[in-house]
Amino acid sequence: MAKKLFLSLFSYKPPRYLVKVFSVIFLTVLLNTNISVLEENSQSKVNNKPIITVLEENTDFLMSTKGVVGIAQGLCEGKDCIKVYVVKKTAEILEEVPKSLDGYKIEIVETDVIKAR
Repeated sequence: MAKKLFLSLFSYKPPRYLVKVFSVIFLTVLLNTNISVLEENSQSKVNNKPIITVLEENTDFLMSTKGVVGIAQGLCEGKDCIKVYVVKKTAEILEEVPKSLDGYKIEIVETDVIKAR
């Protein structure tokens, strides 16, 4: 009886549409997993330097841009990024400040003039 039950489990052939549906689901999950792993690997390879080093190396360049009043390390979408604080976002600033430095995204933030106390 057990042998017959065992053989019947492995001789069952599901309908073709179920095989297709599960194949599509399996491939979708597999491809999405591989893509996210590749993105994480490429992101870690791009950021060879610690963000503090990137900030130190580029402070003079960023602060020399007219309208920039400060820079800082921050988080953008849960990842380290460089925040560039400006009095007003202008076309000139958007052109001069790069979108990223050494793999770290740059976010331009409007703020008031920063004064020392």
